Amino acid sequence: MITINRQILESLTSLKLLSTCNLTQIQSLLEQGWLSSSLSELRLHHHPELYSVGLRNLTSLLRLHINNCPNLQSLSESALPSSLSVLTIHDCPKFQSLPVKEIPSSLSVLNIRNCHNFQSLLHLHVSDCPNLQSLSESALASSLSKLTVGNCHNLQSLSESALPSSLSVLTLLDCPNLQSLPVKGMPSSLSKLSIFRCPLLKPLLEFDKGNTGQILLKFPSYISIGNTYDD
Repeated sequence: MITINRQILESLTSLKLLSTCNLTQIQSLLEQGWLSSSLSELRLHHHPELYSVGLRNLTSLLRLHINNCPNLQSLSESALPSSLSVLTIHDCPKFQSLPVKEIPSSLSVLNIRNCHNFQSLLHLHVSDCPNLQSLSESALASSLSKLTVGNCHNLQSLSESALPSSLSVLTLLDCPNLQSLPVKGMPSSLSKLSIFRCPLLKPLLEFDKGNTGQILLKFPSYISIGNTYDD
């Protein structure tokens, strides 16, 4: 096990990248805010003592990587600074939940892998992402039940394998370049499909133009298509 002097950490006022491994006092370092606010990247590797993470005081943090922390269960409600753009959590078998209401709007990459107990991401709202062009395979949590995608003007497609089998509600709005849906990949669990102001999808949803619409709309019991959205 390794220890580090608090005074040394606090003296590193220009530190940009910190990578830690098997640090005994990592939990207290995070809880007491000893890490420099100048950090832009933090890597936490192999910390058996770590059970929760809170980093709101790291106001310059852009990238957070957590790997092989076997007792990590959650990120606290104040865990993620508003500057964060990349979050990866790998090989944390007890990790269960993300503070969904506190995920910063700046986050562009979320990667969770080999976290066997993770099941809390049920609702996901993706909006105002002008560079998003597609949702691809494994981009969404397998537990997801409700997905809303809105105001993503360059989104063009959802891949055939993009939607998890658990999905029950799908809402698409203000995606003017979205031109295809995963016809063969629509999950059988889907019960509600809502599409608003996605003009290029209209041909897919007209029953009198072949069988595409019939296949696409086979599963949902409630379908709403129009120009006015009321959540």
